[in-house]
Amino acid sequence: VIRWRDSGRDRGVVLLNALLLVVAMTAAANTVLSLAVGDTTRLAAIHGGDQMALYLDAGTPLVAQVLTADWEAGAEIDHDGEIWATEGYSVPIDRGVLAGRISDLQGRFNLNWLASDNAGPAQAAFERLIRVLGLDIRLGRAVTEHLRPGGPANPAPYYNRALPVTAPGGTIATIAELRRVPGMTEAAFDTLAPHVAALPQGTGLNVNTASAPVLAAVLPGAALRDAEKLLSERAAAPFASAGDFASRAGTILRREVAAGPAPRDFRVVSEYFAAVLDVALDDQRQSRMIWLHRSLSVGTVTETYRMTLP
Repeated sequence: VIRWRDSGRDRGVVLLNALLLVVAMTAAANTVLSLAVGDTTRLAAIHGGDQMALYLDAGTPLVAQVLTADWEAGAEIDHDGEIWATEGYSVPIDRGVLAGRISDLQGRFNLNWLASDNAGPAQAAFERLIRVLGLDIRLGRAVTEHLRPGGPANPAPYYNRALPVTAPGGTIATIAELRRVPGMTEAAFDTLAPHVAALPQGTGLNVNTASAPVLAAVLPGAALRDAEKLLSERAAAPFASAGDFASRAGTILRREVAAGPAPRDFRVVSEYFAAVLDVALDDQRQSRMIWLHRSLSVGTVTETYRMTLP
């Protein structure tokens, strides 16, 4: 039988093992605690996200009430001087705030005008809009091809991508579809987006809410400065009818206003709107864009589309 005579060494080994065990247990405890804290944080973020989504859902009827109240007020026109267009909306909520702002989609160039077999005037107007915005005219033609009934004449730029996509042609549901157009960069999209919409083909342009670039585009021969004069005229007194617009615009431009969308496609009242809703809850934030249709006959407002914003 062999016995260790150095009992001090035995005690040192036992002590070292005990210390190592304590260190290991401490590390394990810290790991478990860290995971627990992380799970709690993630769970709080999930619950916060769910709560924000519910607040955003509640924002839709609030916006609808604003638009319905505008209709009930009996105004015969919609213009960018009305309360719904000039005021932001803010509602205090538990631990935060819900805010929103409304814009008129009919004050924008309707891209679905291009998805027609007789889209010549609309195509010319869209090319003018591209020039006014300082974008490459080739991009404008690519957008026109993208919306061409039956699809682009040359689909190769879509099929030859690293991730091939289809280009079905025809009308689109949202302007996000433009991101699939060959040559469309984020910078170009951001420049174009505030001036275009994707609405039913027969939807007219509201000349009381259209931007200067859009007015310059739909009035052949009108420069941007001419359109800005129209905006000054409109600020003093919104156009009462399509005929009033044609008459006053003709006087300012010193010629008859026709073409682009023809005068019968000009409107002074709108039924399609968009709203951006923002909710801030503690240190979290979430945004959503919704598209709304307001019946011109009964004033009922319905949500037609929604999209979460980054």
